Amino acid sequence: MDDSVRKIDRVGIDSGGTFTDLAWVEDGVLKTAKVPSNRYSPEEGVFSGLIKVGGFPKIVCHGTTVGTNAILARHGGPSAMIVTSGFRDVLFIGRGERKNLYSRSPERHNPLLRREEIFEIGLRSDADGNLLQSPDKNEIEIIAAIIKKSGAKAVSVGILHSAANPAHEQNLAKTIRKITGLPVFASSSLAAYPREYERWSLAAMSGYLSPVLGRYLDSLNERCPSQLVYMASSGGLTPPGKVLENPSICVLSGPAGGALAVKSLGIDRALALDMGGTSTDVTLLAGKLPRTREAEIDGLPLPLPTIDIHTIGAGGGSIVRFDDGGMLSLGPESAGASPGPACYGDGGPATLTDIMLLAGRIVPEWFLGGEMKLNRAESEKAIGELCSRGMSMEKILDGVIELAIVSLTGALRKISVARGIDPSLPDAMFTLVPFGGAGAFFAVECARMMGLKQVIHPRAAGVFSAIGLQQAPIAGECERTILRSVEKSIESIPAARDELIVEIGKSLDKWRGESEVNYTTSLECRYRGQTHTLEIIVGNEINEILITESFEKAYRDRYTYLHSGCEIEIVSVRIRGEITAPKIEFEDILSSGRNMLESRIGETGLRLDKSWVQAPVYSRDLIPVDVPIKGPALIVEDFATLYLPNESVMHLDRKGNAVVEITSPPNPLSINGEGEFG
Repeated sequence: MDDSVRKIDRVGIDSGGTFTDLAWVEDGVLKTAKVPSNRYSPEEGVFSGLIKVGGFPKIVCHGTTVGTNAILARHGGPSAMIVTSGFRDVLFIGRGERKNLYSRSPERHNPLLRREEIFEIGLRSDADGNLLQSPDKNEIEIIAAIIKKSGAKAVSVGILHSAANPAHEQNLAKTIRKITGLPVFASSSLAAYPREYERWSLAAMSGYLSPVLGRYLDSLNERCPSQLVYMASSGGLTPPGKVLENPSICVLSGPAGGALAVKSLGIDRALALDMGGTSTDVTLLAGKLPRTREAEIDGLPLPLPTIDIHTIGAGGGSIVRFDDGGMLSLGPESAGASPGPACYGDGGPATLTDIMLLAGRIVPEWFLGGEMKLNRAESEKAIGELCSRGMSMEKILDGVIELAIVSLTGALRKISVARGIDPSLPDAMFTLVPFGGAGAFFAVECARMMGLKQVIHPRAAGVFSAIGLQQAPIAGECERTILRSVEKSIESIPAARDELIVEIGKSLDKWRGESEVNYTTSLECRYRGQTHTLEIIVGNEINEILITESFEKAYRDRYTYLHSGCEIEIVSVRIRGEITAPKIEFEDILSSGRNMLESRIGETGLRLDKSWVQAPVYSRDLIPVDVPIKGPALIVEDFATLYLPNESVMHLDRKGNAVVEITSPPNPLSINGEGEFG
């Protein structure tokens, strides 16, 4: 590979558990690539992809699952934490809510740190941030020495009420950093958030991820001369230095690119379904990116501004097996890229990909653009071993396909119906937007179960998240705690806003060039006495009436009612600065060189409604614009396949998006928001 930096401006790289996707613009033409990921050395997937590009671009826009996988697999750290005396068990106690109310054997969350890795110190403030107790120098030095001797590679600090006055906690962090020479993460520096458990969990997470992400970023920086920026969970690209300051900002890095790509389509109401090889991410977009401060990963809170994405363990590599009760099951375990599905020929287990191959939904010659050969005999062997449990091959195919549809539909219901939003209402109909390598295998069937009438399978859907990364803004966010009523906050908000704008501007100066930084001011508000907050966007003019009206509208939209007469409290003010990137403008596709006769490239035996039928296979690159294709049919392209069942009609619009109209009535299945039969 050419080690010099090429004239290509940006490359978006989305590293998933199974494949690494790339998207870039060269000479005005969008180009894409997909290569297998390396679960043991994820940076190797990045460099394998850059070989496809032919060299290094000026900027690499990277979405990574390194932090996600470190938490899920518990292979971060080692790290330590220092907390206020008497509060050593906060991370273990957590919150009292019971996530699964009817479970006979509920499981508690599993903290990232062991109890012996958490140390108590005599530093405490009251609720207003006034110092009540301070440690002596000897106590600090003893704790620092123990931590250093333990082999910890990072330290987090959580002091009671540090959100009200961060000075004491941050001074302790500086002292520990000076003595140990280790990265130290003060909870108040990571999130201006008054809830101790959530803020301390975030600090513990950053310390736990610091060694892993540090090694990963160092490896990329040593071998890649390009400027590297990483997708934050909030939907903006951030430089490596900011990631090292708060590693938790990239925990949900990968899925954020897909949400940005869907937003760029300009669809008013969309349900995004990103199905890859390991997992599926779903998002509801209604005119804007949905943001939350109550995201979780593996049961652990992530109290940072985050694109509201729900993830389930269902992908092309999801393993098919019989559970302990003898029931056919799918996932959440995945075969990954190595050994991969059985059809890869590397001794892998039976997976959803094998089911799709035997059911006719995968055309082997088109898998991964024809670059990877699939071994049908190995799929038959792996599924055949499951048949020894008394089910026929056809029943296993039908059963697993139904399990996949139920699981995906349950995830879609969780972000819509379970939150009081009916996406099938005639006056507010949503469109399902599937993408990722496996997203369109089940999209039309899921849409029908949701009562939707339209599916849009975007151009280059197989690498759509990489396209979102390629055109993502470079962004920075800062926050200041307020914790006062609206009336008492009005005078302090403008000063806090101005200070935060200066702080963000400094961090973005390197990337600004001739571009302007666009700033957005938001407030985290709640009724006094409540725990959870709502984010409202405010303009340059800040007054009590506008804030009250904005909060009441947001509250009514979310909960359908108001607490009239209750005092509204502003918890914090947040500033977000963005440097907008050039949007990828897809050129109109021309009908010249496209005709239906040539686009039909063959037929396949397709498992449909529990029987076998012969269905046509079309090459998406040869289908003319606005020509309808009725299901059943397969529409194949380099990195994705669109399956059209009966009673669905597809046409390509002038931008190359596949628009599917569902002509049959809704077929809702009784499932709950978790994707299980109910």
